[in-house]
Amino acid sequence: MNRPERVLLVDARPNTQRLLEEACRALGHTLIISSWPLPHDLSRHSFGLCIVDAFGGAEGAVLSGVAHATQVLRELREHAPTASTPCLVSCEDVSESALAALLAAGADDFIGPNPSPSELQGRLRMHLRLPLLAARSISRDRALAAMLEITQALVSTIDVQEILYTVVRRIADVVRVDRVS
Repeated sequence: MNRPERVLLVDARPNTQRLLEEACRALGHTLIISSWPLPHDLSRHSFGLCIVDAFGGAEGAVLSGVAHATQVLRELREHAPTASTPCLVSCEDVSESALAALLAAGADDFIGPNPSPSELQGRLRMHLRLPLLAARSISRDRALAAMLEITQALVSTIDVQEILYTVVRRIADVVRVDRVS
């Protein structure tokens, strides 16, 4: 199991909130519930996933539905702590124009009006795993680049001292040592 993450839920209806609380609990994650506009103290926290409920807005809100969710997504994307956090939108309006507006505002995925508990858990698991997979891919790419450079040095020269220098320098780069003697 991956490390526990915080999941931010914005402006959810009670039924959506209950389903997401159960899904997060089953996966070992913590659900943080907020309303829009987002409190300023949320900017100090990091989240593994943000979920916006596009069925309505906070009680008394001027905007509702997709317009409300679009505004919330824009705000999430403008703040550094949530700018690159995956955003999932729970929405009833699955028309092409609604989905296009939400994607343009920063949504990464959608949940329909009546998701099953297994679908919710699967989508949460997938979105919380994506950053880990991306980091692994970057790390693997760096290691492969180092191996390629070492291989090229071995192939292009017969000078043993240059080969050893390249190998030691690249190993130092991989383990992030500043000085190679």
